[in-house]
Amino acid sequence: MSGAHDIAGGRLRGAGAAGFLAALVLGAICVPAAVVVSDLETRYVAALVAGAAGLVGLMLAGSFARARLMLVVAMGIGLSVGLSISFLHQTDLPGRYLRFVGGAQAVTVSLGQLGALGWLGLRLLESRLMRRPWRIQLVPLVVGPQVAFMAVGMLSVVNALQPVLSALELLRLTGLLMISIAVMNLSPRELRIFVWTLVMGILPQFLLVCVQFGTGRNLGLAVLGETALVQTTIDAGAVARPGGTFGDPNILSYFFEITYPIALAMALAGASAAARLGGSVSALASLGGVILSYSRGAWSTIPISTGIVVLLVLGRRVLSLRTAVIAILGSLVAAGAVVSAWPFISTRLFGDDAGSFGHRLPLARAALSMWEQFPLLGVGLNNFAVSFNLYDRTAYSRIFNQGDHVVHSLHLLVLSETGVIGYAAFLFQFVAAVILARRIRSSPLARALAIGACTGLLAHLIHGFVDPGFKLSLTVSQLIAGIFGLIAALWLHDRNQAPPVMRVGIASPRDRGAS
Repeated sequence: MSGAHDIAGGRLRGAGAAGFLAALVLGAICVPAAVVVSDLETRYVAALVAGAAGLVGLMLAGSFARARLMLVVAMGIGLSVGLSISFLHQTDLPGRYLRFVGGAQAVTVSLGQLGALGWLGLRLLESRLMRRPWRIQLVPLVVGPQVAFMAVGMLSVVNALQPVLSALELLRLTGLLMISIAVMNLSPRELRIFVWTLVMGILPQFLLVCVQFGTGRNLGLAVLGETALVQTTIDAGAVARPGGTFGDPNILSYFFEITYPIALAMALAGASAAARLGGSVSALASLGGVILSYSRGAWSTIPISTGIVVLLVLGRRVLSLRTAVIAILGSLVAAGAVVSAWPFISTRLFGDDAGSFGHRLPLARAALSMWEQFPLLGVGLNNFAVSFNLYDRTAYSRIFNQGDHVVHSLHLLVLSETGVIGYAAFLFQFVAAVILARRIRSSPLARALAIGACTGLLAHLIHGFVDPGFKLSLTVSQLIAGIFGLIAALWLHDRNQAPPVMRVGIASPRDRGAS
């Protein structure tokens, strides 16, 4: 017995010594790390804490499936919240809207990207450890156009004044492609969670906008992307326009106008009462957010989006008595909201805007004069801002005295940077998504969501005639990439993973349904 006690005591002493040694090593790491962290900005500290909490959560998930669901939720939240960290800044250009004017000016890591990368990595790790063959599915109509636009962007570098900016933009586009690939490979359950997260993400953004609009100041949520409210002169009066966590009211309006059709589609074709209710509430919140953003470009998209989604989702049911009653009630509510909000809507539409609208046409002419000199490949991907004053032959680019800036048009911005070839590749990303969505027919809900997703993309392009949108905001571009992936995933599940699909990896026939 004494020998056994001695052995047990030795083991305890050995375990205690190992624990003491581990504590010493951990302390030696944490002390200098704490010194370094104490000197970081708040958003970096918050990111580290959130990352540590996320890792702990993944370890406690208990299974690969639960851990993947957590990453899907994180990815969905990342597409509706401007939570990102930038480092290795190459230049600091004072932009018209944001610090990073025209595209990527640094290496940026976002919650959406981390969620997508984590999901893909965990899925691959699970397939290796559990010996369950899994294939990454790449839908050519979604992946191909994105890769083509990146390829043209690489070619445009021949005319770039700062090739490093083109490289940073290509890195950003790579992150967008990763998000599209992750979303298109989600399982049916994960895809449902992703859609719910995206649609429900409208509500906290709307509540924040309401508080900003009502109080006229921000809430100190800079760690999430919130900035000081934009002061705009409207009809000789200063107006504080809310920006949510996007930092700018016009960028915020992009988020609401893109997600509104998806929420409306869920409201009209939801498979359950909860889905229809959630979609309805989120659609109304999106409408309210668009109104409070004071964005005239976003306002113009709402009637178009509503008409397309209602007509295409309901089809012949538009002529039914039930639809007529709902339409009448909805029209009365909408009319009441418009009447209540008409004072500031009319002021924004018809009042003096301190030349904001008048600046757009001269800047468009200046951008065209620059494109005429580089018609095929443009001045270089992400090089518009640094090239505008140099190549502009009209002198209109000097309207603003704030340093480098971009044209108020997504289409002219892409055309000027990447030429006719790049602009065609850029537009084909959206055309290809619509082509793929038209092939979704067997599932009414999938078809409705695809219609909503395509309508949101169309709204983005319409608004893009008067604002830079996709090019000016990482969060908006990630949202669009996520929608590309959503359409591809809906098609894959609707067609039971039918060709044409490029498969990466080897899977046995019995594993084909396991994704």
